[in-house]
Amino acid sequence: MQKQQAVALLACILCVCTALALVLSPVSFRFDAAYRCNLWASRDSRSGRGSAIKTTAVIRTALTDLLPRVRTFLDVPCGDFHWMATVRSGIQDFDSKYVGVDRVKALIRRNKERFPSLHFRTGDVETLRARAQLVLMRDLLQHLKTDTQLSILHSLKTYGNEWLLVNYEPRLTKNQRCEIDPAPDWREINLELPPFSMRPFATYPSDGTDKHYGLFKLADTAENI
Repeated sequence: MQKQQAVALLACILCVCTALALVLSPVSFRFDAAYRCNLWASRDSRSGRGSAIKTTAVIRTALTDLLPRVRTFLDVPCGDFHWMATVRSGIQDFDSKYVGVDRVKALIRRNKERFPSLHFRTGDVETLRARAQLVLMRDLLQHLKTDTQLSILHSLKTYGNEWLLVNYEPRLTKNQRCEIDPAPDWREINLELPPFSMRPFATYPSDGTDKHYGLFKLADTAENI
């Protein structure tokens, strides 16, 4: 019995140390570990269960409507392109307008091998000097601390990106300030409340499986962004 208790205690200590090491590591390392180890435990996509076909109906419908109206489209983070491939099949000039960006190098290498006609690049959205008419930012801000969230939104606006399509939770009544990046975990945010105070041009409500999305004109966002 004592031996079993000792083994259980050792396993518990190892688990705590692993979790602590992950929390103290750079965000890029955490996302890389999540991809390599499939920490989000999805059979369909290494980007997580939220990237399955059945959990992306709202965003696929929104993009099918929006993409024919723009010339350039930035997808960040692009993930493994699992569900986006179905959007691509319905847009005639998709390849010429698409740029996918992710900070996980192994993922980008694999995307380039699978989709050689598409433009993928490794990068961090905070320092990415890219400009597009439409930016999709799905499941990114929720993994980051508040200051980084604001910095990313500011960068997108400063570099002249026009429209931002992003998921958030409009039912949340107050945003809690976060000083440490929760990645690979995440927390809900409401972009319509401080410190963001953004007003959507259009919304795409959740269908119960996919998320709620807002389309924002970046030039019209609050001065603090």
